[in-house]
Amino acid sequence: KMLELLTTAIVAAIILFFFKWYKKGPAPTIPEIPSTYKEANQRATEKEALKREHKLFSAIGSTCWTGQVLPESFLGHDVFLCCKTTSEPFEHDAYFVKIKAPTQSWMIHFAHEGRLVLESIFIEKDDTKTIKREKVTSEILARIDQVALATNFSHCLRNSEHITRYIFEGTWESMQMQIDGKIRKYFESILAPEHKQLLATMPSDLVSIESPEKNQPLFNH
Repeated sequence: KMLELLTTAIVAAIILFFFKWYKKGPAPTIPEIPSTYKEANQRATEKEALKREHKLFSAIGSTCWTGQVLPESFLGHDVFLCCKTTSEPFEHDAYFVKIKAPTQSWMIHFAHEGRLVLESIFIEKDDTKTIKREKVTSEILARIDQVALATNFSHCLRNSEHITRYIFEGTWESMQMQIDGKIRKYFESILAPEHKQLLATMPSDLVSIESPEKNQPLFNH
């Protein structure tokens, strides 16, 4: 008798569970944030970045890590200028530098918080595009040292392409900020004349290191 009662109770509990689950229905979906809101928020953030002084570092003081992590023994190794198309926070090409040593590869890129970081690469990704390939020189190591730990990120004036092309070539340019470029078109509506004058010009804290003629814009505004 007790066994029958126990079996009945278990069956009743199972039926009650499925009834509640069925009545509850599927979990509610979280609505996506409207793209218009995302765009407005991103442009507002970039407006604040454009107000800041055109410098590589937003705070005084920084520590360079090339002498510790990228010593002169890296000279002669392969270094790559790479990019990857991303849709966050809008569609554009995110650039990074990859240095390949015999036992380890390193990637230099902007993190989400707008700080330049150095990370070791454990898994090579197939969705990246190699723009250029060179050998590590003392000049490249010196330029990495000059921009190490940069904090003053701006999509328009100090983006990942600016930084990586500077490391490779010693010039401050972003093809995506040329007229009809991906980033330029996205932020065109908030670019004031004083901002356009700074396009493709080096941040002020690099001008003292480089020759003045290198601070001239490379293309029309």
